[in-house]
Amino acid sequence: TPEPRTGADGVPVGWFFTSAGSFALDEPDGLHSWLPANDHPSDKAAWRFTIDVPAGQTAIANGKLAEHRTLDDGRERWVWEPSEPMSTYLVLVLTGRFDLVDGTGIDGVSVQHAVLTSDRARLEPAMALTDDLLSFFVDQFGPFPFDTYGIAVTEAMEGLAMETQTRSLFDRRDLATDGTLDRLQQILLSHELAHQWFGDAVSPASWSDTWLNEGFATYGEWLWLEHAGLGTVEQSAALALSEPRRFPPADPPADLLFDRTVYDGGAVVLYALRREVGDERFTEILRAWA
Repeated sequence: TPEPRTGADGVPVGWFFTSAGSFALDEPDGLHSWLPANDHPSDKAAWRFTIDVPAGQTAIANGKLAEHRTLDDGRERWVWEPSEPMSTYLVLVLTGRFDLVDGTGIDGVSVQHAVLTSDRARLEPAMALTDDLLSFFVDQFGPFPFDTYGIAVTEAMEGLAMETQTRSLFDRRDLATDGTLDRLQQILLSHELAHQWFGDAVSPASWSDTWLNEGFATYGEWLWLEHAGLGTVEQSAALALSEPRRFPPADPPADLLFDRTVYDGGAVVLYALRREVGDERFTEILRAWA
């Protein structure tokens, strides 16, 4: 009977029940509150999820859908299999009434989103942008590290955006729109997709390395904003440099593990490197690093 707990950073983590169903939020150390595990980012493992839910419900997890069938007692069984090893904090589990929506994808990478049935129409712009984002970041960072991607949008916590591996998790209120996605919505979508390279494929050896997750993802978000005509990288860096710094980005205290200093401070480090070596060499470094 799982219940949320307070994570090492002071934020609730674990298994949450909502009117839409349930969801798991595991970063940094919430998974072991509902599943026995060595709950540390350096310990990647192979995963397979077999989830039984009541009739008419959908269960979502990482990777591709391997099986869906109705059991003798009327429950529905959903089996998901990620193709690559995964750290515990990147596990995604959702239950509720969802639609699985296929996107266009790119060579070797399929796209499949999971959205609440009641929200599908209002989330069409967010789903449509994913294909463009995927193509853009492949050009920037190199081949996508997994065989599938998508967004998973449920009733969670307003402001929640999480780079759960192969299918990033968002709250429905943050991405729903009656038309065009605004700047913040594009920031959320681009940031979590950039994480699939930096944080998911390349995961930290310890939580002190979080800036290597968040700094790269923030820089990816800056690249996308420039591409979309929503502000240059230089403008994003100038704004970040105007913010106060309370500690070195690579040495965060546990209760400030996800402070803006880690995000924007880490991105500023990359911006400084780009200015030092030049755009062409910097792009080579990004691709080689991933």
